[in-house]
Amino acid sequence: MLVLAPGSVARILAVPGLAEHGIGFRSVEEAVSLRNHVLTQLDLAASTRDPELRDAALTFVFVGGGYAGTGALAELEDMARYAVRHYQGLKPEDMHWVLVEAGQRILPETEPDVGLRTTEELRGRNIEVRLGTRLISVTDGVVALSDGSRFAARTLVWTAGVRANPVLRATGLPATPRDACAATPACGSSARPGPGRPATRRRCRMSPVRGSTASPTRSTPSARPGCSRTTCSPVCAASRWRSTGTS
Repeated sequence: MLVLAPGSVARILAVPGLAEHGIGFRSVEEAVSLRNHVLTQLDLAASTRDPELRDAALTFVFVGGGYAGTGALAELEDMARYAVRHYQGLKPEDMHWVLVEAGQRILPETEPDVGLRTTEELRGRNIEVRLGTRLISVTDGVVALSDGSRFAARTLVWTAGVRANPVLRATGLPATPRDACAATPACGSSARPGPGRPATRRRCRMSPVRGSTASPTRSTPSARPGCSRTTCSPVCAASRWRSTGTS
């Protein structure tokens, strides 16, 4: 049996300047690089005498209000708020954090009340949450949004969606128009059998075939005690991790 699990890559839209200036958040390497980038901006803001450069260095824009974007912004803002205590002339109020979401609420993967509570908590931390807003361009260090606002920023994090890893194209397996592996309802590949090889289909071991009354052969992992996957936001999860030391 061959299992292919290459994961996904960031979905880059045709937004002017995005490919050149956007920072991804799909891997540990990108997360470490983003952390170092934020600290570098604090260094720059504390050392420059140019007020425009200072404001741009202290402006952090995240596009995409899903789990990745919301969690990354919440954690980095928390880290930066702690770090500015060691910079002379900088205060947490000097930083400008913006979360841009094209939909009408953040965390669309969760229940509506979870997104609402998370939005209220972020705004209580002086973080702007702009709903129903899209990124129009990022050129010459200026971020332009669909609501007409424009401001200078040296940090633009793109977490607005993913696509299938393009490595699938080199396997010869059938793919969907979005480059995902085409599979049967029973979780088997829809590839034609090779010469002398009979066609086989394997049922998914995690869940029964749609329409079947059979029970799954393997149960899915249970959620963390006291927390549901549909009711826990990245912000509260991060707070629980800091308070209990568990993940």
